[in-house]
Amino acid sequence: MDRELYVPRSWTCVPDRCQAAGLGEDTAFATEPEPAARMIGRFLDAGHHVGWVAGDEVYGGNSKPRTALEDRGVGYVLAVACSHEATTGAGKFRADALTAKAPGPRPVDDRLCLQGILYVLYNDISW
Repeated sequence: MDRELYVPRSWTCVPDRCQAAGLGEDTAFATEPEPAARMIGRFLDAGHHVGWVAGDEVYGGNSKPRTALEDRGVGYVLAVACSHEATTGAGKFRADALTAKAPGPRPVDDRLCLQGILYVLYNDISW
């Protein structure tokens, strides 16, 4: 596995604070999904294999982890906001509108969508 220290913007904008904490001068702010995408890359580059990855809305709402997984052919389950827009062959739709159009059993419980969360299983659900 892998790890990276998440350094919030409130720290990276105060160089003295970073220096006192032993962080290098090149320490820069990055949203949580950015190091996640780098860690996924390093994990797969090391020859490890994984069938799928799961993450919350912080990761599902950011294109970097999704792109890193899609580029490598790794399936994923990432939460997205109901207002998240996805492009399909039929056009661009909000995530909650897509679930309403999905044939068969609902892919998620309506209550989850009302809370702003939609789980999409890439590679298994075809819109």
